[in-house]
Amino acid sequence: MAKKLAAIGGYGNEDSDNIFVYQIEDENRWKLLASAKAGVRPSYLCFSDTNLLYVVNEQNLAMHQGEGLVKTYLLPSLQEIGSIPSGGEDPCFLTLDPSKKFLLTTNYSSGTVAIFPLSKAGIPSFAVQTLQFFGLPGPNKDRQAWPHPHSILFDEERSCFYVADLGTDRLHQYAWEADKTEPARFIKDLRLPLGSGPRLMRLSSDKKFLYVVNELANSVSKVNPDTGETALVCTTLQHANREATAAHLEVLGERVIVSTRGEDSILVHTENNDSWYDCKGKCPRFFALDGHTLFIANQLSDCIVAYTLSADNTLSQGQVVWEGPSPTCLQFKVV
Repeated sequence: MAKKLAAIGGYGNEDSDNIFVYQIEDENRWKLLASAKAGVRPSYLCFSDTNLLYVVNEQNLAMHQGEGLVKTYLLPSLQEIGSIPSGGEDPCFLTLDPSKKFLLTTNYSSGTVAIFPLSKAGIPSFAVQTLQFFGLPGPNKDRQAWPHPHSILFDEERSCFYVADLGTDRLHQYAWEADKTEPARFIKDLRLPLGSGPRLMRLSSDKKFLYVVNELANSVSKVNPDTGETALVCTTLQHANREATAAHLEVLGERVIVSTRGEDSILVHTENNDSWYDCKGKCPRFFALDGHTLFIANQLSDCIVAYTLSADNTLSQGQVVWEGPSPTCLQFKVV
């Protein structure tokens, strides 16, 4: 019988356990399988297609006397079996390529994306290619002084991937050829309105468009990657709030779901309606959908809250299902 695992990472103290793996028995029953001390700020993680978990250490030279790391853990024990440099400072995102032969990470403060080959066992070795971004900074002097790649999205139909660059208000598009020595090749930049601060992307259900959550503009944009045309889908704020920053995005058919920190809300947007919900915590940096359940990681409230997403696009039954140190990422896997 298939089992479902959940892995949680965050900003928990490096001297304590700060990554966790659970077996999900039902929405309210999570059985702890293992926890581990993963070092400085293990803020993002992803599963391999086998029995491994990849984790970044979002660290930098100024604060932590070291550049970022990518670590590999064996499941379900969380035994560390590998650690390599991330190729820059403050890595904040990880993803596998469609062939499962490479692991990619964004290094936010260095303005780079590093591409790591995987062994047959799935263990990454040193980067075969590092993409260094350049470009004019955006108008936000505090947040856009330099390129800041925040996430990566593969587009298999176009044999490419995109990098959301918060610092330059661009989506960098690269062709992807997994059989090449250097598998990424620059195609073009897709430009968003100045000051947008793109953070995360999702493809539309028909694969024709990109949806982009803009952290600095507190908005969602719809981008045609073939023509470069951009349109505003919605704003993420219910009330004016200078301290608010949009964070996470998922797209389900015509539904766009967005979390916003500062306002601490979840927006469910459809063509005819916008509905906002309280996150029951502070700083919803990340959320994950599992079936009809929405799990919200409230970083500053040390909890994960579960909501039920109904067919009529409403959220209900919000309740705390996990309490622990500063969660910033939650991933599920069926094994």
